[in-house]
Amino acid sequence: MRAIAACRFTLSRFELWRCAIAVLTGCVVAGLCLWFMLRPVPLPWQGAAAVAVVVLASIALGVSLQRTPAVSLHWDGREWHAAGLARSAGDETTAGAVTVALDLGGWMLLQFRAHDRSHTPRVIWLPVQRRGLEPQWHGLRCAVYSPRPTRDAARDAGVAADL
Repeated sequence: MRAIAACRFTLSRFELWRCAIAVLTGCVVAGLCLWFMLRPVPLPWQGAAAVAVVVLASIALGVSLQRTPAVSLHWDGREWHAAGLARSAGDETTAGAVTVALDLGGWMLLQFRAHDRSHTPRVIWLPVQRRGLEPQWHGLRCAVYSPRPTRDAARDAGVAADL
């Protein structure tokens, strides 16, 4: 099987992701509140405080997951590059590897693992939906599932191109 040619995708629509996060956060908060209110034995104040902390933490996590910036993914034939991940203007493009964590047909959760020199590589989760990428959806799916060239194959291809 041949590797896919260079391609670029802009991920900017996240309605399904945001809806799923809102529903999940609402279910967690509602479930905790109902459990707390319907308990036959009242909790001491420490237990009530713990439930309140968990509810607030769930809401804060849901709000933080709602903020998903637009990302431009570029496959150059050897590795993936992502632009738009950095919060600062100094880091515009990050090289890394993309793997599919979850594939539901019309929606995927991609894991972008940045190639950093540190011991713990930076991982960014990218929710991707078909809506907004209809003409490129098949190409994106092919790109994320295509085999990656080995270092020797990439070197040999470069030597062959020079001849």
